[in-house]
Amino acid sequence: MAVGLAATASDLLTLTFIVEALGLPNTVANVPGLLVGTTVQYLGNKTFAFRDPSRDHLRKGTLFALVETATFTFNAVGFHLVVTHTPVPMIPARLLVSSLIYFTWQFPMWRRVFAHDAPAEP
Repeated sequence: MAVGLAATASDLLTLTFIVEALGLPNTVANVPGLLVGTTVQYLGNKTFAFRDPSRDHLRKGTLFALVETATFTFNAVGFHLVVTHTPVPMIPARLLVSSLIYFTWQFPMWRRVFAHDAPAEP
């Protein structure tokens, strides 16, 4: 849970900074916010949440990147649709869309990516 909170906080802080401090539209700030959150997610999930001892960073990182590419797309499109077609404000929109994607797609796929591989038979 701490990893998810850290990733979400990183995403929201980046999103808010770009909109409030740089004056860019929330639809533009969407992508950098997601990238920062995704980076925090990988490092935190590999190290802390799933305690994956594997040193196979290339394979696990590639699988994670594939899951996150789909997740990123789902989040970017979902956020864009919500903020452009509903009166839902930016932060609640991000939380709503990201939560929906997380529970239905992202977490189930991470469990597969970071599953501990069975030891080889002697």
